[in-house]
Amino acid sequence: MRLLLSIIAARITAQKLLNLTRKNSYGGGVERLQLVRRKFNSGSGSVPRNTGIKLSRGEYIMFVDSDDAIISTAMEEFYSTATKFNAEVIHCEKFYEASQKNFTTNKNELSIAYNMNDFVNEPVFLTDNIAERIKNFSLKKLDWTTWLNFIKRDFIIKNNIEFPNVRVCVDFIFFIKLLCLAPKILRVPIVN
Repeated sequence: MRLLLSIIAARITAQKLLNLTRKNSYGGGVERLQLVRRKFNSGSGSVPRNTGIKLSRGEYIMFVDSDDAIISTAMEEFYSTATKFNAEVIHCEKFYEASQKNFTTNKNELSIAYNMNDFVNEPVFLTDNIAERIKNFSLKKLDWTTWLNFIKRDFIIKNNIEFPNVRVCVDFIFFIKLLCLAPKILRVPIVN
């Protein structure tokens, strides 16, 4: 139920979310949703994301922005993989891409986008060697996009990892922190 609610919260308007929290129309659990409204636009995603990290209570965090979509089973698959391999970060290497004209989350209507070189076909841990991780990143074997990562919340909190309060490259900087600090980063080909 918790995974479903996180998807619902990412895909509906603030007013609909407010109505959901009042009506509790999904049969329990919705009361755990917390609507946070900012009085002004911070100019980047850093402030709202950092607020979300601080207010989160789940075991894992995934950032899904208003222009992103995930397939209905993505969170379950990420969670299952993360717990099976006990990884701090699950890094998905391939992703679906919807056309701007025909936006859908039905994976049968989407094409798979390959955004890197030398991607994996099965789950594989990154090396522990930070220099090697950075080298692989510089060779485009890893993508820095935040929404491709499923991250253990305790790891983020313990290491005080936040998005920098700047207007550009916040995902890039956040991912470099993950790359350097996470003991276990699991590369996975795609969530089906």
